[in-house]
Amino acid sequence: MNKRAVASLIVTFALIFVYYQLWNRYAINIPKWDDHAFKATILNFEKADSFGGKLYELYRQHNEHRVALTRLVAIIDYKIFGRINYEHLMFFGNLALLLIWWLLTRFFKPLAGAVWYALPIATFWFSLAFWENTFWGMAAIQNIWVVAWAMLTFWRLSRADKYWWWALPTAIMGIFTSGNGLLIL
Repeated sequence: MNKRAVASLIVTFALIFVYYQLWNRYAINIPKWDDHAFKATILNFEKADSFGGKLYELYRQHNEHRVALTRLVAIIDYKIFGRINYEHLMFFGNLALLLIWWLLTRFFKPLAGAVWYALPIATFWFSLAFWENTFWGMAAIQNIWVVAWAMLTFWRLSRADKYWWWALPTAIMGIFTSGNGLLIL
């Protein structure tokens, strides 16, 4: 790895570090708008007496979306910690930014200075300009992970190998992350 690539990585990791420090300072464990619906999800999931009933609670319609990934994360968080911590939902949602950044470096890998091409994206995505996606549990998971699933799907399809079919499960994950995920197909 040359000095320019190392410099770009240092700048990128510094941006990511600052982003997560700011996130850690300002994230509050308070539900926002649609986050309140997860209380009902937890209650209904706990009351469901069959596997089909529990599955229904995961895939139940939420407005125009099927937010199975967000519900799954909320249920897992509840099972582990005994309550929903909305900061955990926000953090999980924001982890998708790391996957997106990594995928961008993979897309640009054939070009010299791939990390430099991904640097502007890291600068814009790892900022508080998208504060609503950053600090709202449901929005963080839905709106950031759907982009990550789409990019992962397209990256898988762009590979000329026998594992192209992995694009199908990632596209399906996108569909059940946000209503916009339907466009991945």
